[in-house]
Amino acid sequence: MLLAFNRSLIFALLLVAGASSAFAAGAEAKPNPFARSCVAKSNLPAIRTFKKGDAWRSSAAYKFPFYGDTPRGLSDVLWKHIAGSTVRKATYPAPNLPSCRVARFGTEDRAAHKGGRHFPMLLPVDGSMTYEFKDTFDRHVATINYSATPPDKHHPSRWGWFVDGKWAGHDATRAFEAQSNACKLTAVPTLGGYQWVRDPRYLMVHFSPVLGSPGKGYAPSGAKNLRIRAFLDRRAVPAAVLAEADRHDFGCGDTTLAPRLASQTLQDFQFESGLGPGNSYLRGYYFGEGPTTIAVLPGERRLYNTYPYNVYNPRHQFNHASYAMVNTTAVAGGGLVRGIVRSTVDYFTLFDEMRYCDPNYTLRGMHVRKGKKHYKKSLFFAPYTYSPMNKPTVRWVFGRTDPNPSTLTAEQQAASHNPLSQGLYAWMPIYCDR
Repeated sequence: MLLAFNRSLIFALLLVAGASSAFAAGAEAKPNPFARSCVAKSNLPAIRTFKKGDAWRSSAAYKFPFYGDTPRGLSDVLWKHIAGSTVRKATYPAPNLPSCRVARFGTEDRAAHKGGRHFPMLLPVDGSMTYEFKDTFDRHVATINYSATPPDKHHPSRWGWFVDGKWAGHDATRAFEAQSNACKLTAVPTLGGYQWVRDPRYLMVHFSPVLGSPGKGYAPSGAKNLRIRAFLDRRAVPAAVLAEADRHDFGCGDTTLAPRLASQTLQDFQFESGLGPGNSYLRGYYFGEGPTTIAVLPGERRLYNTYPYNVYNPRHQFNHASYAMVNTTAVAGGGLVRGIVRSTVDYFTLFDEMRYCDPNYTLRGMHVRKGKKHYKKSLFFAPYTYSPMNKPTVRWVFGRTDPNPSTLTAEQQAASHNPLSQGLYAWMPIYCDR
C-alpha cells in the first residue's frame, strides 16, 4: 500500500508518527528557481527590504555561511559591531544567512524586523494584577499574577510574580517584552453564524523571571520552566512600549498554494540542545547573526552566536503551547513568533516545505575574512562550534494550523467551519531527515 503513496503522503505518515520526512535532502537533480519569489522590496514595516544578492532563490540547500550581500559587499561574513565594546569600532564575524529563501513550492521565508521593548512591570487591568495569557485561538495558556506580599509567611522572600500559582521571582528589570502584533483571533457573530477575525485587544508578550534579575534569591531554581510567550491584554503594557511594538504587525500569514496533504495532528517535536562530552561538539544548536559576549579574546572579548533549537519545543506545562513562526532565516535569537498553538492537539495542513535540513548547525565551512586579510577561526570561535561531530537538526514546513474542535466553545467551533474565517499560516520545525 505504501508503494502507491507519493512522497508527500509518506511525509504525512511520518509527520504523524513524530518522525522526519521521507523527502531526502537534495532529492531533485538540480535547483528549482522561482523568479517571482524573494522580491527585494518590502511594503510591510515588519518585513525587511534587502538587496537582491542577499536572497537564495532555489529549493535546494544553500551553502552555509551564505555568500551574499552584506554591508561590506558580497561576503559570507557579517562584521557586526560589538555593543558596549571597550575597543573603538570593534567588530565580530557573524556568519551570513540569506535574508530570503524559498521553499519547495515557492513560499518565501523572509527576514523580519524585531519589534518590541523590555519592561519590568505590567499595568493593572480593571484594577487587577492577575492576567491571562492566551493562544491564537483565544484559549488559556497560563495565568500570571503579582503579589507585593508573600502569600506564604514561611517563605518571606517569595513575593512578586506567580505563574499558575508557582513563584516566579521579583525585581527582574527585563521580565517582560512586548514583541509584536501577531495572529490572535477571536470568534465574532456574523449573519447566521460566527467568524474568526483578528483580535486587536491583544499583543504578543514574553515573560522571563530571570532577564535583568538582581541575582540569586530573586527568582526560583528552574525558572526557565516558567517562561511564557503568548498573547496578553494590551492594556497591561505601558504606552511607550506599545508604541514600539505597534510598529510591527506580523499578521496571520497566507498562501495561494493548494494543500499538499490532508490535515494531520500537530506533533510534539522535542529538540535536545547541549554540548557533547567534554564540550567537544554542539548538539541541537544553530548559528544566527547576533553575537553575545561570553569570554575573553586577545584585545577584546570572545563571543558566540549559537542558539539552542530547544527554544522551539512545545511547553507541556502550558497546555502544550507551541510556536508558529513568521520566519526562520536571517535570525539572531530564533526568529519571530506569529501564533501560539497546541502540539498533539491541533491540526496542521502542509502547503510547502524546505526540502533540506537547515545548514547553519556548524561553522566548519566558515572562512573569516575582512578585505584581503584572513583570520583563524580559533581567534573568534571555540573548537566545538566547528567540530565534525556537529549534526543537522531541524527542517521547516509551512502550513495552516487549525484548532481541535474539542478545545473550543460552540461559537468558536462555528467560526472554524466558516470558510471566510481568518486562518493561521506559519513555519513549523520538524526533525531533520538525515
